[in-house]
Amino acid sequence: MLARLDTILAAFEDDRGEVQVWELPARKFREAMYDSRSAASAGGRVKMVPKAYALREGRSVARFTRLEVEAASRM
Repeated sequence: MLARLDTILAAFEDDRGEVQVWELPARKFREAMYDSRSAASAGGRVKMVPKAYALREGRSVARFTRLEVEAASRM
């Protein structure tokens, strides 16, 4: 699956409940990816990268306030 992707999106929530979305080239994601803790139960398909790596190598593409996130979850 990862071979067919150009871009990975990563979302991080801060302590105020705001969510920032980062875009990371798939090539960069592959360089630093590792199995998540749930990878065994998911057949090894769940991959992650360190947050610091995503922030350093990616670019911010969106930000949502806590109210926006809450409103979207009620849809």
